[in-house]
Amino acid sequence: MMEFKVYLFVEFLALITGIIYWGETRKTKLHYLPLFLLLICLVELINLYLSGNNMRDAAKLVYTFSLPIEFSFYLFFIYLHGERVSRKVIFILFLLFNLLNIVGQFIQSAYKGPYFTVILGDICVTLAVCFYLIDLFRKETEESLFSNYFFWIASGLLLFCLGEMGYNFLNPYIKANNLDEYGKLFKLINNNLLVVLYGSYITAFILHHRQLKKNAT
Repeated sequence: MMEFKVYLFVEFLALITGIIYWGETRKTKLHYLPLFLLLICLVELINLYLSGNNMRDAAKLVYTFSLPIEFSFYLFFIYLHGERVSRKVIFILFLLFNLLNIVGQFIQSAYKGPYFTVILGDICVTLAVCFYLIDLFRKETEESLFSNYFFWIASGLLLFCLGEMGYNFLNPYIKANNLDEYGKLFKLINNNLLVVLYGSYITAFILHHRQLKKNAT
């Protein structure tokens, strides 16, 4: 019997929320997010099928190819919402991530998993979010940050990448001391961070909807 995972429920809920508000977002920068969520949900369904049929090597291979797309989207999405200074840096980070990832795949065989891609992606997305936030804090506006839908997405991405990156950097120590032999600690951290990340998408859709209603009145 398949184990119920909260993050999967929140992930599909984020997709449903995006579909509900598609009419309002399809002509805005936010319209890329429901399409991305559809892709991620399809990847999750494929991997659930593969894992359920003990095809774990195939599941790893799917993630090896999907993760570069995922991190590239994050960088592209942050770039769209950035200001003049942050956009230049984020564009460089986008190119750097994809170039180094291609080189890394030649060094690290695909069957070993997407470990290099995850660390590189977390670093690049964290830096991109930081530059976006610096530009955002410098911007003179009376609008509250909490009403800015992309501030929530950026915060969710920052928390997710920092949490995942922290575990991965400590991974050699954790393995050497058998602190997480069965990967339960990683799953606990990762799954909860995914709930935060997908929750930030839902919040963004709702805030964007409320802002449109406010502007209409």
